[in-house]
Amino acid sequence: MVVNEFIQCKSCNTLINLRAQAGYMSIPFSIDCPTCSSNIIGTMGEMENNFVLIKIRNAKRIHTNPENLADTYYSFELSAEFLTRKVLQKSWTSDYELSPFLRNFNGQAFINQSISKAFVFLNFISEHKWDDLKRLINLNLNGNGSQKYTLVSLNEKLQESNSNLKKVKTPLEVSVALHHMLLVDSGLEFIFGQKQLKDYTNYAKKIYTQKDVLIDYIKENHSDIDSKIKEFHQEFMNLINEFAKIYNQLLPVVSIRINNSIGETDLEGLGITTLNYEQINQFYSHSYEFILRNMNIIFILNNIFVRGDALKYPNDKSLDQFNKISDYNKLSKIDSSEPFSKPVDSLKNKIRNSIAHYDVSVERNLQMITYKDRNNTEKLWYVELANLCLENLSLAFYLNELYYTIEKYKFIVDGVPFNPTLK
Repeated sequence: MVVNEFIQCKSCNTLINLRAQAGYMSIPFSIDCPTCSSNIIGTMGEMENNFVLIKIRNAKRIHTNPENLADTYYSFELSAEFLTRKVLQKSWTSDYELSPFLRNFNGQAFINQSISKAFVFLNFISEHKWDDLKRLINLNLNGNGSQKYTLVSLNEKLQESNSNLKKVKTPLEVSVALHHMLLVDSGLEFIFGQKQLKDYTNYAKKIYTQKDVLIDYIKENHSDIDSKIKEFHQEFMNLINEFAKIYNQLLPVVSIRINNSIGETDLEGLGITTLNYEQINQFYSHSYEFILRNMNIIFILNNIFVRGDALKYPNDKSLDQFNKISDYNKLSKIDSSEPFSKPVDSLKNKIRNSIAHYDVSVERNLQMITYKDRNNTEKLWYVELANLCLENLSLAFYLNELYYTIEKYKFIVDGVPFNPTLK
């Protein structure tokens, strides 16, 4: 159902139509008046069983007869779930147009599968299951005996979990169960891709073929590896928690990614109403830095599998020589032909630098962000920025899978019995 509200800019009295796709979620919006560029901020959502304009700033709500105020008006589409067309000027005799729901309808499969999959993590958050899982994971990471506090609660939650573990006792089993729950209960697997999850399993099998070399490397560098694994997991949880806070803004792009239609999207005509570009910029920057800080695991595994030595880096560089290369320049050293390499096209240094230097501007109604890094300029649509963030999330999960696999072998070194069925 489409709900129409009319507002009038407080600065220039321009008449504006808010054409909202009513749904289960509130729709925050930030638009610029097409006449005077005043920024108008508000929220539409449910109040007393009606989907209405809840609050508005820099404009006033028109309650009756907006057609008496002007012959034409500007129309903005709003939706929390779907891509929406961008602002256009209309008259009272303008042609009928489809709702965001119908415009995005691409067969029943799209509605039932893409949207429902995108909502799994959102529901996981709203039902406070994410807070519970985060608490258990953080307890497990704290060490100092904190893991014992996870057992009772974790074993209760495992009874309703999709994990194949239903009761855990050892530290290894706890880590595996929490890892399973993060992937298959939260719905995050739909966001970075179920195919990716299958690929992760294949990478784990590949690592197993060199487990003796890996175990020797862990023994020789135990203290550093133990510290790095804990540091990684804490940073990873912070990143996922930040993602959880902005996830509702990314729903439309998650849906079209699940539907494999991101490349077919009309970015000039369609966009995301709910996106707060400052928050999404921040997540992009944080995820970018997280990946750069932790990508050395890719080189270590490639070193083992290609050069037979964890500390023998590309071009015969030693660890000390390799560490002198800046993190960003290390990206160019990733050889796509080596077994654990992944595309890193989403890591754009110019955008990261621009965000860090606060040299970012936005055209809200076009949904176009301009990034300036010295004399270089790059422009992104809102949808493109959201997609880059989701690509970074996928890379972060890939790194998590590699560290998780290394951690399982560290348990062997620590004398914890290894159960090969724990995947």
